[in-house]
Amino acid sequence: MAVDARRVSGYVTRDSLILSIVFTAPIAPPAARAPNSVAAIVELDADADSTTGVPPYTGPFAGDAHLGIEYVLVVPDEAGTGVEVRDIVLQQTTSYPVRYDGDSLTVRLPITAVSTFNTPLHLLAVTGTTQRPTDIVPDGGYVAVDRLTPSASRNAMRDVIRPGAAGKALPGRIPTPWSRGKDSVN
Repeated sequence: MAVDARRVSGYVTRDSLILSIVFTAPIAPPAARAPNSVAAIVELDADADSTTGVPPYTGPFAGDAHLGIEYVLVVPDEAGTGVEVRDIVLQQTTSYPVRYDGDSLTVRLPITAVSTFNTPLHLLAVTGTTQRPTDIVPDGGYVAVDRLTPSASRNAMRDVIRPGAAGKALPGRIPTPWSRGKDSVN
């Protein structure tokens, strides 16, 4: 059973980055081992600069997002209950909790987990069941999450999404939730 992703979105508060993936049907955490248990990879270009970081690992899946990836979020983490945030530059990994609620999963990260950026953060995600990847969101390009100033009103801190520019992703290798126990997949 493939559960398709409808959208990926995010917003920034004074001290947090909140990312959400909404699916087309109810989902379950990977630990439930249910047919609708989901896994995901979210790639973050924290400085909106394709010349820094590494080419998108999701290139084989996405094909048209020209980003410089500094962070990769992997759901589930090694314990199977949270999200791993992999700092590609410093080669560090930290786990954080994930909230599953009906048809969505939400991750709240301290802004310091993905650096402090003053430009839009660009992201894209590959989602799927715990057995295999099945979807890419957005369908083309990437999602841009604007950093709001600390004085912005709470009403202004809704999901801030705008389509990103499409480019050509460079091939890469990705350590995925679908290849646990293996180094990576092409």
